[in-house]
Amino acid sequence: MDRLKDAPIFRPTFEEFQNFNEYVNKIKEDAQDYGICKIIPPKNWSTTDYSKCFMCPGPNNASPNSSISKECTAFVKNISIKSPIEQQFIGSNGIYRVINIEKKVRYSIDQLQRYCESTGKTPPNVTERMYNKLKPDTSKQESYYNCLESAYWKSLSNNSSIYGADLDASLMVLDQSLSQWNLSKLDDQLKCLTNKIPGVNTPYLYFGTWKATFAWHVEDLDLYSINYMHFGEPKQWYAIPRAFKRRFEELMKNIFSRDFQVCPEFLRHKSVLVSPIFLRKNGIPVVRMRHYPGEFMITFPYGYHAGFNYGFNAAEAINFALEDWVTNYGLAARSCKCRPDSVKMDKEKLLEMIQVGNIDKRRNGIVTLKLNAVNDRKYCDICLKPGDVRRIQRKKPGTLVLRQGFCIAHDSCLSSLEKGEISYDKKCEICWNDRQNSGILTPYEKSLVGITINSCGGFKHWNCVENNV
Repeated sequence: MDRLKDAPIFRPTFEEFQNFNEYVNKIKEDAQDYGICKIIPPKNWSTTDYSKCFMCPGPNNASPNSSISKECTAFVKNISIKSPIEQQFIGSNGIYRVINIEKKVRYSIDQLQRYCESTGKTPPNVTERMYNKLKPDTSKQESYYNCLESAYWKSLSNNSSIYGADLDASLMVLDQSLSQWNLSKLDDQLKCLTNKIPGVNTPYLYFGTWKATFAWHVEDLDLYSINYMHFGEPKQWYAIPRAFKRRFEELMKNIFSRDFQVCPEFLRHKSVLVSPIFLRKNGIPVVRMRHYPGEFMITFPYGYHAGFNYGFNAAEAINFALEDWVTNYGLAARSCKCRPDSVKMDKEKLLEMIQVGNIDKRRNGIVTLKLNAVNDRKYCDICLKPGDVRRIQRKKPGTLVLRQGFCIAHDSCLSSLEKGEISYDKKCEICWNDRQNSGILTPYEKSLVGITINSCGGFKHWNCVENNV
């Protein structure tokens, strides 16, 4: 595991930390290709330290003299973990299935902690021999967890673990004075959704134990996600760089071919765990990161990630969407159709998120207007530059009329459109670039009128598709 590359770490200043959307947009270009990144908050930012309630490690930036109000103590002590998951691991040689079995019990957080201690679901003792196998320049703390990481993969199928996952609650909800980076009231594009989708636009709590695992997956609807570690032992994260997403999926399809025949979105079942060493042997690099209390982890769309917990801990997570998500990912996102609890979102609602919201988008210094005012725009739908444009209408089978404006520089695109020179298989219907030049063609289905548009997925191309909706 020592050869794995670390994911990027960001340490924002207190000033940079004041605006969640601005900061994540700022680091996105440097971080998203890794699939995940860590953000260490500035020292003068903190949330309530609940670790003292359970006598376990807390955030590094927590004040040693800080106290917890009786209200907060009572709140966390009364949290009930209904139907925790017992995880069994079947497989060998770095390839495993994760079997999640709901236990018909209810634990308080204290009871879960005591249950794990009494049943031996705790990390093994690290011996001097295990230490000697590690690099001599590694810190004592890192050496300890490196030993446990090795022990995790060697003993994965030996015994089960227990996980208090997907609990519809928040520990940040009491920190209402915390205006930024408060997962219970995150300021992002999903805030316009009127219906509650637990874990997506409201937080989930996760109470981990030794070996409690999250299998390889991308987020529901290919959303972003943010995970904050409240207290306890760290989490180990792994991620596939986004450039290797397709190669990873093809490898999984070869290994679990029957499962993919039943459900093309089988990886969204979160039931596959493949070791980083196995992936590396098959030409797929893996990045890693250890997640300690008081730190945030962010996952990016199309970034497959997996990991496990080193012991008893508590984390809080939620999905979020930046301005680019709807146009670049959301409209093309797929859901598992064979499970009733699969997260789905009406694509008409996605359009409304952009059209109703007064969202300014910048491309090369050009600010586009609200899409509900799209027919009044005076710039080219291809390059987004302002100026005189020729505007045409095109009617495809159905009732949708596409209004598109083209500047002189893209007049050839207009000519191609007028002549009907369209290929669903080889070219983007908006910019007419070849598949290899324009990226993966994403079919966008407008179910209302039964029309499919092949687009590169970029915002400027999607504008053209939906001008009249």
